[in-house]
Amino acid sequence: MRLIILFLSIIIFVSCTKVPKKTVIERTDYDNSKLATGILNYTVPGSWQRVEPSSSMRVDELLIDPISQTKLAIFIFPKIPGIVEANLERWKGQFKEDAVTESTEQFNQGKLPVTIYQAEGTFMEAAEPMNPAAGVTEKEDHKMLTAIIELNDGAWFFKTVGPKQIIDNQKANFDQLIRSTWLVN
Repeated sequence: MRLIILFLSIIIFVSCTKVPKKTVIERTDYDNSKLATGILNYTVPGSWQRVEPSSSMRVDELLIDPISQTKLAIFIFPKIPGIVEANLERWKGQFKEDAVTESTEQFNQGKLPVTIYQAEGTFMEAAEPMNPAAGVTEKEDHKMLTAIIELNDGAWFFKTVGPKQIIDNQKANFDQLIRSTWLVN
């Protein structure tokens, strides 16, 4: 009788044990037919958590630091001439002019061109991003880390902004995510 109870206990324990989640985020359920036909997949660092996107414009959103609530937002835009340069200029403009340090790096991930942009200083956070008249909040000692991955018919944008120390601590994870991307046709 004890052997039967032990055997049943083991079966119940094994059946209730959680299987580790796959770290690959597949976004094949996202209808981006109006944006870009290429879908990127990527491996999410183990310490990051996928959350419900806070905007319908976002393809995906990842919580990279639960204490500061710093998130990585992922967007897709159609191919527009000069889109990379225009966004780099716009992102630089989100920092106080006299308090910004920036750098840009370009490389290929497989056959896909990637632009990494970093800026740090006093971030001018828009109260309402689509309403410039709503004003801004100055956030000192902040950093922005972005990547733009260009496809034939569009681009994927990965963007995070947060306290400099948090972003610096998560830079290796960000690089890991970007270098893990692959195109699904």
